[in-house]
Formats: sequence, structure tokens, C-alpha cells
Amino acid sequence: MAENHKKIIIFCALLIVFFPSSLWCREIPTIRVAAFNYYPAIFLDTDSKVRGFYVDMLDEIASREQINFEYVFGSWDQGLERLRSGDVDLVTSAAYSEERSAFMDFGNQVLLTVWGELYVRQDSPPMSICELRDKTIAVMRQDHNALAFKEHLSKFDISSRFIEFSDFDEVFQAVSNGLVAGGVVNSLFGDAAGDKYRLQTSGIAFNPFDIYFATGKGRNPELLALLDRYLFTWRQDSSSVYYQARLKWGAVQDPEKIVPPWIIDLAILLVSLLGLGLAFIVLLRHRVSVATSNLKEREAMLQESNEMNRLLLNSTVEAIYGLDNDGTCTFCNAACVRMLGYQKPEQLIGRKMHEMIHHSYPDGKPMPIHECRLLRNNSKEIHENAVIWRADGTSFPVEYWSHPIFQDGKVLGIVASFIDITDRRRAEAEKEKLYLQLSQAQKMESVGRLAGGVAHDFNNMLTVIIGNIEMSMRYPAMDDAKHVMLHEALTAARRSAEITRQLLAFSRKQMAAPKVLDLNDTVQVGLKMIRRLIDEDIDLAWKPGAELWPVKIDPTQIDQVLLNLCANARDAIAGVGRITIATDNMTLVESDCAQHQELRPGYYVLLVVSDDGCGMDEVTLSHLFEPFFTTKKVGHGTGLGLATVYGVVEQNHGLIQVDSKPGRGTTFKIYLPRHDVPIESAPKEKKGPAIIRGNETVLLVEDETAMLKVVELTLKKWGYTVLAANTPAAAMRLAEEHRGQVDLLITDVVMPQMNGRELARKLKAGYPEIKHLFMSGYNDEIIAHQGMVDESVNFIEKPFSMEVLAAKIRDVLDCEG
Repeated sequence: MAENHKKIIIFCALLIVFFPSSLWCREIPTIRVAAFNYYPAIFLDTDSKVRGFYVDMLDEIASREQINFEYVFGSWDQGLERLRSGDVDLVTSAAYSEERSAFMDFGNQVLLTVWGELYVRQDSPPMSICELRDKTIAVMRQDHNALAFKEHLSKFDISSRFIEFSDFDEVFQAVSNGLVAGGVVNSLFGDAAGDKYRLQTSGIAFNPFDIYFATGKGRNPELLALLDRYLFTWRQDSSSVYYQARLKWGAVQDPEKIVPPWIIDLAILLVSLLGLGLAFIVLLRHRVSVATSNLKEREAMLQESNEMNRLLLNSTVEAIYGLDNDGTCTFCNAACVRMLGYQKPEQLIGRKMHEMIHHSYPDGKPMPIHECRLLRNNSKEIHENAVIWRADGTSFPVEYWSHPIFQDGKVLGIVASFIDITDRRRAEAEKEKLYLQLSQAQKMESVGRLAGGVAHDFNNMLTVIIGNIEMSMRYPAMDDAKHVMLHEALTAARRSAEITRQLLAFSRKQMAAPKVLDLNDTVQVGLKMIRRLIDEDIDLAWKPGAELWPVKIDPTQIDQVLLNLCANARDAIAGVGRITIATDNMTLVESDCAQHQELRPGYYVLLVVSDDGCGMDEVTLSHLFEPFFTTKKVGHGTGLGLATVYGVVEQNHGLIQVDSKPGRGTTFKIYLPRHDVPIESAPKEKKGPAIIRGNETVLLVEDETAMLKVVELTLKKWGYTVLAANTPAAAMRLAEEHRGQVDLLITDVVMPQMNGRELARKLKAGYPEIKHLFMSGYNDEIIAHQGMVDESVNFIEKPFSMEVLAAKIRDVLDCEG
């Protein structure tokens, strides 16, 4: 029995050790990739490791996606068979064909565009396609280039013998050893490995085609989608892994090899033959006849080859052209002609390209020919910050590459290519603009939060200061001198309260009581106050729009906006001038907002305030709405006026636009959203003197001790019974201990333990008839939504005078319901 227990214990220990690791370990998926020798895309290096720019790309994807790519090396045809049988998951460099589509799925994004070329030994003379009759040609097994080349020969009724090899290296080795007349490879491998095997292109190029990533039929659609996504993104960015890997491995094909140099030599030879034939026409009649026949055949082949080269050049989206050593254009493709604004290549061929397209710097300054980088034909040039000039005199930004053309160690000229990067520059500029707007918005939000926090604490202190001054001024024994000093102190406190209101307006923490109103009526009421504000030398023009749509906004906020804008306009006018206030209905559509990021489509009521003053420069405009920013002298402004305007407009979901230039005045345009509810009628004013005394019982809750004391003393002086508490918990306890009726709760909104609205809800259970009056120094979402006070909430904004508080208390207590 003990032995069995021991076995059970050992089994459990092993289970604890090994079971969690097998359960929790996440296995990284492995993708098997068929690899073969295809330098520089993918190949087996001397250290038996698979390398190449395909491998660099897949390694980057593997590191990002937590995938392991395992390379199964072999020949190209072995890779295809392994894909067909499922031994590998992925092949690279797969050209599409009907036969392959039966067992392969191809990606949607092009990996490379290549073409087939016939390579011969460097000591071989120029070769035409007709000279391949009965020749032996080396090809790679199951290579797309080999199949296309055989079809190409069959069009000309040319029969050749073909020897198949495992990879392109074996094909080139056979050509180099003289075992065959030539070898067929694709342009990428030939361009990279030709010098290694001392081979050169024969000038016979054919069949441009695209190559893709491919997987087994229906096996790995997610893998293809992943590779397509990376290819699509990388090919849009010249600094991506795709382009960096190609540059690293030299996988950049030389377009100059598309037009063989032997064409010029052949033309010279033909002209010489024609001259000899004419000189000796009598003696060599028969030979001339034979030569003429051969010439026609060669011309037909040459025309076919030239046509293929032309199609190849014109199928690219990049502009390509060639220059001789004097900078004269020798050829150009269709994309080059189109981008430069010409109609046909003949308008460029034979012309000095520096004078045509590269004669000036981006700023329009002339570029001397010796500074032109395009004409540096002794080295490869890549330029990412240049402009090229069109036929109509306009310019556009380009990224261009140039490569020297060598023959027998001598430079014959250069081939250059470029792409239009206007869209890329526009996207980069838009990105930078959005970044600056975001930074400005974040800065304004941070300053606003700071301003709102300072104003909140300051409002509590101001209420205490104002309350104590008002009570002190009511003492009957107060002499005139002391009364004057207290009055000055009260005036300063009220001015400080106005500053805090401006701070709260900027930070969108100002409490507002919005109404549906006619903007014309509100502006009309405020004109008298504005005329007193401005100087007599300044003319005030009022241009109301007809049949304005209603807007919903606190009327006092409209007064704030007009006073601040008109005060700034007054200060901007030296001597005689004019301020214009106008309104109108405005409908903004997408096209209106295209050039102004601050605008959004919609229906708005427009308020315009303009002046003919000194105007502002760009630096001033960039800081215009920041609090405490001012261009006025010290003591002549707080720097809060336009910050207040900005906060009011933002709080009411409006838009603001400024147009100003030095010496040309300033125009502010404020767009307030149209409101679809009829305009409210103004409430009837109460007649008779305000009643401030009472005998009701008031529960006063305020966590600021100084403010609690001054309000308690004031209310008691006016005849009220006051239950004062500095926390919600103390207020609940006082209410429970009080045996009579509690008529009114006056409470701060934001307090520890619970907020004022929650306290009112709990007291309602014990005192169903109790009424509420909330106090707050800034906008909070407890009693207001986005700064707009709920119409059903009784609210008084800090700082307030004791008389305003007394009047508000009577309004609440005397209100029915």
C-alpha cells in the first residue's frame, strides 16, 4: 500500500512539472519556404545560409508577426514539386501561368517586374535572333523565361536545341565554359551575375512579366494576404525594408541594357556595306543582291527587337531617358514625355536636357551646368529633393536616379529615371499641418485645464472676501474713510471675479444658461454698451442679416464676445477708423472647408466683427487665443479677451476664423450652429424691491471653512435658521437630528465623500418638500452638460455677493413646485 502511495506521489510531481509547460507554451508558427539559387533575391551563401533581399524582407515580417520562416533549399523545379505536394508552404519569384494556377495561389501585390534576356560570353560578337538557328541554348528547368523564349523563337520559325539545368548559376556556368551558345535567364539575375561569369547580354530581350509570392492551392490565403499587405505598404515608401534590401543586395536593374550598344555598330556596318556596294556595283552585282536580301532580313529582326524594347520602356510608370556625354537626349520613354508636358519624343531627342528640364533650382535660381548632378556620368546618383521643369515653365518635385553607361570600360553617357513625388509631398505637408494643429490643440487644452483649476480655487476665496467686505460695510459705526477703502477693496474683488470668469470662459468651464434667441436682437441690445466702449473718432457700423436662423447661447456670452472683440478693434485703430458688426445665415459645404481646417460643413449663423486697424502678423496670429498673450503695453490689458472669445465659441460648438494682415485690418468670423427650435420669449421682470430676509430653515453644506462661516453669518443675520456642515456626512447627521422642517438645502457641488447632487437625492427621502440651491465656481458635469446648466436646477455661480445670494434664496423658496 505504501509503495502505491509513493508511485502516485511521483506521478503527480511529474504531472505538475511537465503539464503546465506543454499547456502554456505558445508555439511560434513555422512557414516553410522553397529556396533556390536566384542571386541576389535568394541564394545559398558560402556559409550554407540562405540570404538575399527576399530573405531580408521575410525576416522583417517574421520579427513583426512572430513567425518563423524555415528555408528548404533545392532547385527551382524541386521547389515547385514540394509546393504541389505540400512539403513547403511558400515559393518566391513565381510568374503566373494557367498551368501553375491549377496548383498554386498567387499574391495580388507584384514582387518584381523582370524580363527574359539571352546572355553570351563577353568575347562573342553581337548576335541577332536569326543566328540562333540550330544553336544550343541553356535554360533552367520549368523556368517561365525558357517557355517564353521557345515561343519567341517559334514565331520566327527558328529551331534551337535546349539543355536544361537546375538553376541560373548552372546556366551561366555552361555559357562561360563554352558548352552552349547562350543562356536564358531573367534580367535581375543577369544584371547581378553577368560580370561574375564574364558574360554580357546579347541584346535579345523579351517577355516582360511580373513575379509574385505563391502558396499551394487553397492552403494559405492568410499568409498571402499578410505578405500582400506588407508589400503594398513598403512599395509606397522609398525608405522601407523593400527598397533598402534591394539597394543592399544591388537588386536594381540597369535600364540602359534594354537598348543594346551593338545597334549603333550594326548601323555603321550596314552603311559601310551599302557604300562598298555602290562603289563596286558592276563587279559585285551578285554579292550586292545577296547582301541586300540579308539586309532586309536583318532589318525585319531589328525592327522586331526595337519594337519589343520600345514596348518595354513605355510600359513602365517611371520616366526614363538617356544622355550622351554632352548631355544630349538620346532616347526617352512615353512616361518621360507625358510628365514633362510634351507631345512626342522627337521634341526631346537631340536637345540638351539640362536646358530643357533641369536649368533651375527649386527656388527658381538658375543652376549652372557644372552644378547639375544629372550630368555626373562617372558615378551612380540618387537624388530625393530635386525639381524638374515642364514644357509650360512649371516645375514639380521628383526623386531621380542616374547610372553611367559603360562599354569596354568607357563611359558612353548616362541613363536617368525619375518619378513625380507631388502627391507624396502633399501628403507629408498635410501630415505636418495636422501635427501642428494637434500640438496647438493639446497646448490650448493644457492651459485651459490649468486656468480652470486656478479659477475654481480663486472663486471660493473671492466669495469669502466679497462677503466679509459687504458685511463690514453694513456696520452703522463705519466712518466715511473706512467705507471708501472697503468700497475700493470690493471693486478690486469684483474685477478679480471678472478675470476668473474670463479664465473659465477660455477653459470652457464657465457656467452658462443658454436660450434660443435671435442674434440680431441680442447684438442690438449690446450696441449702446459698445458705443460707450469705443472712441468718438471710431465709426460703429451695424449690418444685421435678414431672417436670421435661431441660435442657442447664453446672451451674456454674446455680450462677452462683442465687448472683447470691439475692445481689441478699438486698440488696433490709431485715430479715425471704423468697426463693423454684421450677421448673416451661412451654409458651409465640403468645398468651403477644403482650404480651412478650422471649418466644418453645416448650417450656421455668422457673426462678423471687422476693423480697419493695424492688423496682425503671422507670429501674433499663431498665439492669438492663448491666455495672457497680449501685444499691448504692461497695464493695458490682461491678455484674456480673445481667450474668452475662443472659450465661448468652443463651449457652444461653434467655429472661429481670423483673417488679418499688417496694415490691412482684422476680421473675426464666428459661426454659431443653427438651432431648430423657435425663439424663446423673454421672461417678465419682477416688479418691486427684492426681498432678502426670511425665517425658513436652511441646511448649508460647504467644505471651504471660510466660505461656510461667512455665508452662515449672513443668512443668520437675515433671519434664517442655519444648519451648517462642512461635509456631506455631517449634513446628513444634522438633518437627522433636526426635529423641524428643513426648507432649503444650499450645497457646494464638488465635495469629498459625495457630490452635492447625490446629497440632495439622499435628503429627499427624509424631506420630500426640501428645495435645493447648488453653488459652484466652475463647470462640472454633475449639474451641467458641457457647461450648459440644466433648466430644472437652481444654481448660483461663485463668486457671488451676499445680496445676490439672498435674492436667489428667495427666488427658490418662493417658487411654486
